[in-house]
Amino acid sequence: MRFGSGHDNVTAFVDRAMFSSGTGDDVDDTRSSVIVNDGTSLAVTPVTTTMTLKFVREARALVVYLDVHDRGDLPWSGVLGANAQVTDAVGGVFPAETAKEGDLHPDPARYGGSNRNLLREVTVKPGTTVSGALVFHVTGGNRAITLRLSLDGGSTWGEWATNLGTF
Repeated sequence: MRFGSGHDNVTAFVDRAMFSSGTGDDVDDTRSSVIVNDGTSLAVTPVTTTMTLKFVREARALVVYLDVHDRGDLPWSGVLGANAQVTDAVGGVFPAETAKEGDLHPDPARYGGSNRNLLREVTVKPGTTVSGALVFHVTGGNRAITLRLSLDGGSTWGEWATNLGTF
């Protein structure tokens, strides 16, 4: 899907089942990954993605929109995307980066997303959900990728597998 009004560079993939998680056994939504950090249990769920159509410096912006729900009894504060990355089968590693002009969708709420920057500190209170976005500047073509997210400096990871789509 393409968007007019000066946003012809963004396409949206709104298939909510796009991601699958191997760690979502104890939550109702099989796309959620439960990540435990400092006694807090967070259910992290990819909601949707967008991707720019044009290449900038040989890369396109893949934006993953996430919901983060605190299932614990304590609030969690931190930078959710500090150790976020997309990896691929050929050894590519693309860390989350600050969004550049044109990377983010002009109306992510239309697809259940939020442009809140998850590379900045957020607080998720018990029983509440915070929504936001992580941006990855990926290169290459259509291939399997894994979205990886760690809240403890890389000791444990939540992971989701998907296909990057046609370039």
